[in-house]
Amino acid sequence: MHYNTFLFDIDGTITDSTAAILHSLQDLLLSEAHQSYTSDELIFALGLPNTELGNHLGIDGWETLLEEYGQKYYEKYVNTITIFPEMEETIELLKYRGCKAGIVTSKTRNQFQGGFGSLPCAKLFDCVICTDDTQFHKPHPAPLLECMTRLGGTESDSIYIGDSQNDMLCAANAGIKGGLALWGCYRAKGIEADYYIRNPSDLLAFI
Repeated sequence: MHYNTFLFDIDGTITDSTAAILHSLQDLLLSEAHQSYTSDELIFALGLPNTELGNHLGIDGWETLLEEYGQKYYEKYVNTITIFPEMEETIELLKYRGCKAGIVTSKTRNQFQGGFGSLPCAKLFDCVICTDDTQFHKPHPAPLLECMTRLGGTESDSIYIGDSQNDMLCAANAGIKGGLALWGCYRAKGIEADYYIRNPSDLLAFI
């Protein structure tokens, strides 16, 4: 199969932001919810939508707490975020060859702007869909369908690249193929995907 609309998750797919996520989550939970966790104990949080994370933590009003305070703690660790090797060059080549590139993330617009959105490579993407942009969120297909609509992508020519089961479910629910980013996936075992992609540059074979 060949595709011309490449849609991406951010954390664990475009960026290695593990340290920023875990340390800011530790700070937030300790300071605002008075709960203490080690980084290892919070690994499960990687790739989870905010609502699901709140349910796991058992904190009422989690999304409100995260919206009010999350960015403050996350910004302390923005300088630890790095782009995965080959990723920026791969996006540039996809664009050079006429493909469209979009982002579908579980981040709010403020979270996006305070993190990845501040990096130069964010300008490579033609469309960014955050949780503010749709009523329903991953794994519901709404965010992907919205991004596809804005980019003019179809079910047959679009692919979503992510690092979690929710990402792959979102792709399946939207009727498009999903590629699991093995370079950033912490729990690949048991995740069903259409493609298991070892390196970002492997995406060039999908054009």
